[in-house]
Amino acid sequence: MLKQLGIAGILTKKAEGYKDILQDVFEELKEWSELDSEEDHNDEPAYDSSDGSQDPQASAQQMIDDLMTPSHIPLDDPHRIRERLDSSLKRLRLTTLLFSAIIKRRIKTLPPLLSNQATPIAQRLDEVYPILERLPDHFNELTTAFYELDPAGIDRTMDLCFFDAFAAAEMLKAPWTGTEDAFTEWVDKFQLSIKKHDEKTATVP
Repeated sequence: MLKQLGIAGILTKKAEGYKDILQDVFEELKEWSELDSEEDHNDEPAYDSSDGSQDPQASAQQMIDDLMTPSHIPLDDPHRIRERLDSSLKRLRLTTLLFSAIIKRRIKTLPPLLSNQATPIAQRLDEVYPILERLPDHFNELTTAFYELDPAGIDRTMDLCFFDAFAAAEMLKAPWTGTEDAFTEWVDKFQLSIKKHDEKTATVP
C-alpha cells in the first residue's frame, strides 16, 4: 500500500477516515438536536390482551428501549444543554472543515521526505497525527455526555475537543516551505471562529 499510495496518500486516507467519523457524529448530534422535546415516550406498561395482565416480554423490551434511547433535552433546560449543543454543532462543523483544509493544503502538498527538510516535516507529522486521531474519540465522548444530559461532562469534553482542534490547526499553520499561505490565513479565522463559536468566518481555503 505504501508503494501504491505513497506517504501522502496513506496520510490522506487516515485523515479522510477521521473526517468521516466527525461528519457522522455531526449528523447524529444534529438529528438528536431536532428531536421533539415533547415527544411522548409511551411509559404505559404493556398488557396482555387476553386477561389484562402485564406482558413480561413486552415490559422487558420497553426497558431495553428506554435504556437505548437518548434522553430528550427538557423544555425548561435548567442546565442550558441546548445552548451547549448549538455551540458544539457549530464548532464540530468547523472542525470537519479543518480536516478538509488540512488534507487539501497540507497533506496533499507534502514534499518528498527524502530531502533535507524531511526531518522537521516528519516531526510535525508525528506530533499532529496523534491529535487528529484522538479527535473522533473525543467527539464520540461528547455525544455520550449530551445523551446523558451531563453538563459537567459536556463542558469537560468540549474543552478537550476544541483545544485539540485549535492545537492541530496551530501545528499545521505554517506551510512546509515558506512562512505563510492561504491555509495560514484561514487558520487565523478558524481559531477565532472556534473561540467565538461562530462558523461564518471560516470556509475551506
